[in-house]
Amino acid sequence: NSQRRQYQSHLFSVHSGGGLQVDQTKFITENNVAVTILKLTNTGPDETTRTIPAGTPAVVTQSFDGDERVGSFNTRYNLTTVSTRLSGDGFTSSGNNLTRQVTIQPGESVTVKLQLGAITPDIAASAGDYARYRDMGASEALDAQLAEYNQWWADNVPYIDLPDDNVE
Repeated sequence: NSQRRQYQSHLFSVHSGGGLQVDQTKFITENNVAVTILKLTNTGPDETTRTIPAGTPAVVTQSFDGDERVGSFNTRYNLTTVSTRLSGDGFTSSGNNLTRQVTIQPGESVTVKLQLGAITPDIAASAGDYARYRDMGASEALDAQLAEYNQWWADNVPYIDLPDDNVE
């Protein structure tokens, strides 16, 4: 808990156990793309091989399109249909999930990125945003999110200078 950081634009947390430390960064774009970046560090004395599974909820009708998990579901009261696309760097289809196996030497790290697009006709940019973030590397995706998030605030919220930083 002491290493969890909840920012307006993203979440950062650290999880440790079993000879592995996972630095997790998560964010959701303005156009409904959820991105998770995991930096896995081997804290043990020996090489370790881990399998990372990723899936979507069973309520989503699902299939595969190459190495992407695709699906759809209707929202409450059938207001719209959401199409989902789940993919990850180096992940392949396996059963009902995507999986990736990583081998990490002691003291070494591996970074993986997953993204889930919630694509709907009501948000025209959602499909393009998913494809754009899917094609970015992990650090590029986080940098893009932070820049776009901060730009939105600069464009839409007037700057004020108050004597009390907590109020400002």
